[in-house]
Amino acid sequence: MMVIFFGLLVVSPALLDIYIRHERKVLQIRAQNFLSRPIPKLLVPDSNGVVGGYYVETNAGTANGVFG
Repeated sequence: MMVIFFGLLVVSPALLDIYIRHERKVLQIRAQNFLSRPIPKLLVPDSNGVVGGYYVETNAGTANGVFG
């Protein structure tokens, strides 16, 4: 009985460490997949130069702020 108790006492931290390392690796893979997704371009005008119902002159440069 004592052998089983001390065996579990010695083995359990190692098993916990292996489990934590596995979960960390899975989480890192999920984070890489999430960060590799493209960012939507909300402020890009369509073919008519319209963004959200407003006409934007795309040739004006920085005069239009974020739209320029």
